Amino acid sequence: MSLFTSDRKSVVLLFVSSVLVAVILSAVTAFSGTSGSRAGGAVSPSTISAYEDRQAIEAYEQRNAQIDSRKIDNITSNHNNAALLYYQALLLKPDYSQSDLNKIYDVYGGAEPDTQTRIFLGKWLPTMKMSEIASHIKGCTWGAYSEPQIDAHFLNTKLRPLCYVIAADTITLASDGHYKAALERCMTLRRIARHLSYDSKLHISSSLFDGMALNAVRVILSDMPPDADILTWLQGRLSEFHEATPFFEKRLQKSLKEKINMVHSSSVAKLRDMLLKTATDEQARQYIIALTDEQVRTRAIETVQSYFVSIFEILHSDKSAEQKRSEIEALANYKPNIDLFRASMNIYNEFGGGISSFITGIDAEMTEEQKLSEIQKIIEKSAEPNAIKSLTMFSDALKKKIDFGFIADNKITNDQKLLEMKKALKELANAFALETSTFGIPAYIITGSLFKSHIGYEAQVNSTKAAVEIYLVTAKTGKLPEKLPDYLPKDPYTGEAFEYETSGDGFVLRCRDEDKTEFKFKIRIGE
Repeated sequence: MSLFTSDRKSVVLLFVSSVLVAVILSAVTAFSGTSGSRAGGAVSPSTISAYEDRQAIEAYEQRNAQIDSRKIDNITSNHNNAALLYYQALLLKPDYSQSDLNKIYDVYGGAEPDTQTRIFLGKWLPTMKMSEIASHIKGCTWGAYSEPQIDAHFLNTKLRPLCYVIAADTITLASDGHYKAALERCMTLRRIARHLSYDSKLHISSSLFDGMALNAVRVILSDMPPDADILTWLQGRLSEFHEATPFFEKRLQKSLKEKINMVHSSSVAKLRDMLLKTATDEQARQYIIALTDEQVRTRAIETVQSYFVSIFEILHSDKSAEQKRSEIEALANYKPNIDLFRASMNIYNEFGGGISSFITGIDAEMTEEQKLSEIQKIIEKSAEPNAIKSLTMFSDALKKKIDFGFIADNKITNDQKLLEMKKALKELANAFALETSTFGIPAYIITGSLFKSHIGYEAQVNSTKAAVEIYLVTAKTGKLPEKLPDYLPKDPYTGEAFEYETSGDGFVLRCRDEDKTEFKFKIRIGE
């Protein structure tokens, strides 16, 4: 029997019964006439809502009654693109309020699922079933629009409720004692996350949803009695997801393309200046100065590619996270100018976002009229003592000595002030662009937000796999191991074993990073 045969029957029955009820209710309404008619008036919305709630919870309970006996290995579909089914699943979503969704968030966060939770999940069954079928299809091309003005935020927003609903379903199933089915729902969520990782515009959601799935696995393991058969099965399921999320690497690949485009669009003079910043001695400087324009552009592209290739080689090595971080920092060809950062913040605080964007060259699309308007704002603020001080600080940080005293000079006209300020700001903008230009990504960005999130994700994966092994030992021996077996996955920060600590109701796996990131697990022994 096909995986979803019984489920499809229930959905069809539910659909047919819903249509019949709609027809009956329409007939009752049509023949009831006014409220004083023999039929007693039209059926109230509350009556319809109560009926729909009963249908939803009956469908949910029927699904749960059969869920432990379902087979999930042989899913067939005439689609070779899972995204088509995901989009169909989104079309099947029921209407819901923010308060409904907040309740689902609460269940995922640890609240006990109640009748209203099950009614809500029952209404989402068609969407969840379609998503589960889609998750088993190998290919997934989302076709997310690539124009910067229309990013993938809309699609990410639409997918997020779906994944929280599936996560809440896993918790509810576990609460009802369907532990294996709950864990299988976690694997569904992981497959959806993997599909999201196929598109560079959706990979942020991929990391989030896979983290949700792993967290749900930890919750279920902490709730269920150790069962060797289920745990052995879970080992195999987790091994199917051997690859780490490509979020970090795809982000770097995207940055590589952006840097290559930057080389093609920049002037030769700017590229030559950027290359000169990388020169280690006078001989190297003279070599760069002697390059032809074509050689400068070729050398700039080679510099970009070399930088990113070196980063990828470090990331793909077997070294610890600490070693990788150290080597990436050593590759940095740009270090943040703290004085310039503070001066930029002063400009923003003093003049606001518009003038800050203009001065720092962020808004290259600003029209001449808009620029003059922003310059006028500076002149109007010249009476305030901090205005000239902030501009001078910014100029000094860029090693440009510009006297902004002309702003407060009453002997020159406003038009002359506008002209002088425009020239000064153009000089500052060019200097700022050169100061902050780099062929690679600054090391503090890679080793900070990007690298930290990547390693944090690996820690989630490894700690979950290690915990399953610990639960399995406990299921076989009746007690927690005194120390970690050598074959367990390691702490990705150091490449060493996790720190392991037992307590009265479970155990903790702790990373050896600066923050001592830890993962807590409860255990039910002797039940």
